[in-house]
Amino acid sequence: MFYPYPPTPAAGFPPAPWQPRLEGWQPRIEMYRGPHAYRLIVEVAGADEERLLVTWDQDALFIQGHIKDLTDRGQLLYRERPAGSFRRRVPLPSDANPEQAVATYRDGVLEVELPLRGEPSGEGRTIPIETED
Repeated sequence: MFYPYPPTPAAGFPPAPWQPRLEGWQPRIEMYRGPHAYRLIVEVAGADEERLLVTWDQDALFIQGHIKDLTDRGQLLYRERPAGSFRRRVPLPSDANPEQAVATYRDGVLEVELPLRGEPSGEGRTIPIETED
């Protein structure tokens, strides 16, 4: 029998701590603070644009979506890419203005720009995602 290295759950081994979970996984993120805005970078390569959603409520940003599982192509021997539904909560800095947030999705990367401002209102809303057509 072929055993991939590193071992994966598909080969009958438990996942290594550094491997993404196959269910309920969370995408990797980076957050930067610039002179006028925060910029959140979310790695979601392969995500279905129609099922990608960015919302905020009070003091957190929520990112959710789905990446198709490609196991219908045969027996899975090795996996490094995540698949399935995901949801990620990102705490917002107190001076971020989610009411003016802009999100773009391009080349597998979701980018959310959150301008700086004073006191947040605490009301939630959905943030539209712009894509290049």
